Amino acid sequence: MRAPMNRAETTQRRGGRGLRPAATPLEIDAGDASYVDEDDRTVSKSILLVSFFQIALTSFFYTVVIPTSRQYAESLDAPDNFQAYMVGAAALGGAFMNPVYRWLLSKSFAGTMHFQLVCMQVGSLLYALAQVADKIELLIVGRLVGGCGSSVYPIYQYIAEEVGKNHRSEVISMISGFGKSFGFALGPIFAACLAYVDFNIGKLEVDKETNPGWTVAILCLLQTILVVWVFPRHGSRLIGKPKAEPDLPQTSAPVTLKERMLHLGCIGFLVANIAVANAFISAWQLAATNVVQLKFQWSIQWSAVLVGGGSFTPAFV
Repeated sequence: MRAPMNRAETTQRRGGRGLRPAATPLEIDAGDASYVDEDDRTVSKSILLVSFFQIALTSFFYTVVIPTSRQYAESLDAPDNFQAYMVGAAALGGAFMNPVYRWLLSKSFAGTMHFQLVCMQVGSLLYALAQVADKIELLIVGRLVGGCGSSVYPIYQYIAEEVGKNHRSEVISMISGFGKSFGFALGPIFAACLAYVDFNIGKLEVDKETNPGWTVAILCLLQTILVVWVFPRHGSRLIGKPKAEPDLPQTSAPVTLKERMLHLGCIGFLVANIAVANAFISAWQLAATNVVQLKFQWSIQWSAVLVGGGSFTPAFV
């Protein structure tokens, strides 16, 4: 009968299958360049760049319609201030998708990003085709469907799992902070440039009102190519997995009701701050666009430049 393997043999067998066990401090050779501390883990620059583009694209989707949303709604005989519903529908669509995202992330990070891109692409096409169909309902449906894909949660989950805590804050500030500001600012500015594009393909009109939809659909296609080429296909290691029980001493006291309430209060405070900040940006962009276009008679181009430039200022804070 073969004797059971000791710990060293087991470690060697596992290492042969590509699973590198965690080494203790005494086992680490100072010259071993293959060992990476868990807190110093990071990912390649190409993955970080694709993550940056994904977050910027979700913000771009929110704001690219703002400079021409009022004109688009008026062309379809929509009620007054209908543009507010058009802009807000995107956020409403994404609010109910977190359970779906958790399931998708447990299967594949890249697959989740493809789902996001398909939602934004289909929603943007419906938004652009509302003019041909002459239905204001398609404007709302398109923004709702697109909003289902405009969440930053999948990227946050990937960074939380794959980037060590020594680099996590820097990566999130660059990808999320700068990426969201870049997308929020680029949306109106890009819409200003697209205002000059105006041509027909049969009954299909490509003009300043529908250009935002066509543009987002094309950008989603380009981003899909980058995700296929670069982004990892494995799923989350944490979502859906049983949680390990902490090794607490037997004398540790149970969590009191006051501590639980404080914990939930802190989480609620953070969620409220994030929600208010995002709502403020979109509300300010929409209100400022209406003021400078209607009260000061500014053109779409100049109003978009003003609003887009103001939205980019958080990137420097």
